[in-house]
Amino acid sequence: MTRESNALDLEPGFFTWSDPQKIARSLKRSAQSSGRRKGTPYQSAVSMLNFYINRAGRNLPPKRRRVLEEAKGELKKIFGKNRPRGKSAGKIGLPEYLSKNLLVILSLAILVASGIYFAVSGKFTGEPAPTPRPDINSFEECAAAGYPIMESYPERCAMPDGRTFVRQISESGLPEDDELMTPAASGQLRTINLYYYNLELDRDEEGNVLCSRKGLAAVEREIPLTASPVKDAINLLLKGELTKEEEARNIVTEFPLEGLALKNAVLKDGVLTLTFDDPLNKTSGGSCRAGILWFQIEATALQFPEVKEVKFLPEELFQP
Repeated sequence: MTRESNALDLEPGFFTWSDPQKIARSLKRSAQSSGRRKGTPYQSAVSMLNFYINRAGRNLPPKRRRVLEEAKGELKKIFGKNRPRGKSAGKIGLPEYLSKNLLVILSLAILVASGIYFAVSGKFTGEPAPTPRPDINSFEECAAAGYPIMESYPERCAMPDGRTFVRQISESGLPEDDELMTPAASGQLRTINLYYYNLELDRDEEGNVLCSRKGLAAVEREIPLTASPVKDAINLLLKGELTKEEEARNIVTEFPLEGLALKNAVLKDGVLTLTFDDPLNKTSGGSCRAGILWFQIEATALQFPEVKEVKFLPEELFQP
């Protein structure tokens, strides 16, 4: 029936060819030379191809259907139907759906950035910025006025005009309530104890190692008189520097530990909280070892009378 079509004069057997381009060229020649077609050559060629595919239906083998479908694409090419049309012709850029998604993402980014800006500036709450107080000239006055206290050691109070007041610290490294401390004279020193470990002091009657505070051994050191002697003492302890005489007395320590550093020290209600940085996990490694490391730090801090208890952060440090 396809060979007797009134629409086109077709080459015999062309639907059995295996080359999609050859089929398309044959259809084009037939469509352009036919005087009986009703539409354009391209429309007539595509119509004849669709007619054959639809007429064959399920009897058309998948391989033959694939060749004929590819022939449709070849028809578009040889008739010039693949060129972009309208306003998009000649333009090179992102696909439309990507352009729309990119626009949405940029819009959301602008909204988020605006939200952060207004939240930080306080414009969402509608609260006016705090008025500077030139009459405030000390940490105590700043704190009493309700300005923010920064968690540092020593504590600091921040004023809206950019000034910062530091809480005065006594010689023990702790806050003073009633008096201001004048800076120490250059070169002035104070004596403190650092606590290291002596295995021979940490045995029971049968010679077993107890891994306890009994093994702590104090060594004296002199440090400059500063506003933060607790922190200075612990930092000196972490250096692990022993003299030949102290080593001869069987005093040892694993300090310094690679990467271990004291980041912050805060005292509140007699509790000293020490924050460490231990990126290489050098404070772990067995309950005996971890305990002895911590006992040395704890005893060094507790020598200052206002320190009643010592805690450490993060809590996973100094664990077996």
